Amino acid sequence: MKGALLTAFAILLLLTAPTVGASPPSYNPISLTTTIYGDGYVWVEYEVEVSPFLPVVELTLFGRNYEDIIAVGKNGLVLDYNITQNGIQLETIGLSSVKISYFTQDLTNKTGRLWTFTIDAPVPIVVKLLPELTVVGLSKAPLTISSVNDTLTLLFPSGPLTLNYIVESSKSVSTQQNGVFTASWLWYVALAAGMVVVVGVAVSIAFKRKRAARAYEKERRIIDVEKIISSRPDLRPDDKEVLRFLAEVGGEAFESELRSRFNLPKTSMWRMVRRLKREGLVDVKKVGGQNLVYIRETSEIGSGTDVPKNS
Repeated sequence: MKGALLTAFAILLLLTAPTVGASPPSYNPISLTTTIYGDGYVWVEYEVEVSPFLPVVELTLFGRNYEDIIAVGKNGLVLDYNITQNGIQLETIGLSSVKISYFTQDLTNKTGRLWTFTIDAPVPIVVKLLPELTVVGLSKAPLTISSVNDTLTLLFPSGPLTLNYIVESSKSVSTQQNGVFTASWLWYVALAAGMVVVVGVAVSIAFKRKRAARAYEKERRIIDVEKIISSRPDLRPDDKEVLRFLAEVGGEAFESELRSRFNLPKTSMWRMVRRLKREGLVDVKKVGGQNLVYIRETSEIGSGTDVPKNS
């Protein structure tokens, strides 16, 4: 009788005890893209697959501090989120995938003139570098090298990655400098040759785009910019100044003109334009490969943020 009671008690413990072992992950990484800027900021675009039956999912992000976070479901719906110790928490019920985009400075560090980008990618990772950045070291060879809109684009396999680069410097880098180039000498020669070709193509494309931009005749409109600003009292002072300048020049200007007028680096101006675009106040279209920023029509501004019509 005593043995039967012990057996029954043991079975009850097995039935009621929590399951021991690793629980299945609440999400699966799909894609990862990073864009490195000259001021050390990195724009991260991370897409993951989630279960539509889970009400909440907590994602581990790259870095510790995040700025300008945008979380979007597969249906295009912007999601609310909460920052956690290691990333972000989202309500994902009914969704099969989500994409999180944000800025962080935690993936880069600088020693002297040498910048280092470090990340441990769970999936193959696309790394984009703006034209003013020059790669001088890689921990492993990329799978592909290409140039898109004057931006060097490298695709790497998943796993740890270290990429060394310098800003606004000579293209010629010795493989003996502090051993920063950990790939083989043959790979360095192949990369250098590939970059020469890419630079030549980029120069040709840039020349044609500048010629097309110079030939563009800007539209001139009369805009009651103070009315627009008064309708958005929470706008930052620098955002208001950009709107006033656009109104002064007829409603539109190239992003390069805005950078020159306000003496801002490309990254800062790009973030400012993104904020105004997110507010539904401006839109952007490509002219000769350059970004033309323009104040939207009053009827469109009244409707708030929507999908850009000239992206």
